[in-house]
Amino acid sequence: MIGYFYNPHGPEIKKVNKLFADLLQLAESVGKTDLTKVKSNVVNSLEDTEGILTTGYVKWKISPVFNRLYLLNEYANKMFVQIIELNENNKLPDEIISIIKKLQENIDLQSDKKIEIKKIDKGVYPEYDKLLEIIYDIQSIINTPLELIGDNVVILKPSLPMIIRKSIDKNSIVFRNSLRYGIILMFSAFVSYKINLPKTYWIVLSCASVMYGSSIMTTFHR
Repeated sequence: MIGYFYNPHGPEIKKVNKLFADLLQLAESVGKTDLTKVKSNVVNSLEDTEGILTTGYVKWKISPVFNRLYLLNEYANKMFVQIIELNENNKLPDEIISIIKKLQENIDLQSDKKIEIKKIDKGVYPEYDKLLEIIYDIQSIINTPLELIGDNVVILKPSLPMIIRKSIDKNSIVFRNSLRYGIILMFSAFVSYKINLPKTYWIVLSCASVMYGSSIMTTFHR
């Protein structure tokens, strides 16, 4: 709580920084190793960053720093899509990797500082022109003074009906387990009270304990 007063956006900056660190790792891995795990790390970081930014968004208390971080997250998403569309067998040029590394190191810049990167002329690496455009846009977001950022930033926060619809998705393992858990507990409560057993709550607690075990051994232990 104390950290909020001197660094209110610390958690968001940390998440965005990690996101760009994962993007850097992805860029360095293209053409060298299998990208499955690295891609998964980036996807998880994108979800975590979007989650913390959406949760921390307050409509009547807009912060330029927050808006900058939100824009950086959007363009990080674009960068990820562009990288995975490239040929996985071809390494990214070292110049481009160096630029991405410099961006990652300067995510938490203050408004009076600028990040300078050596721009690569269009056509030098034709297959990477779109990626370079995204990189230069990210540089522009970082270099733009805070007071000029974000008046037109549109932040879409999921509505309550949307959250509920996602929560009750039939393909969700959590939803199915919760449904099974609730039905069995209600049934055990109904049976135990119906037959009027002494200390009927122990029946419900026993059922809950048995289902809580993540494996057969933990179930026996409980």
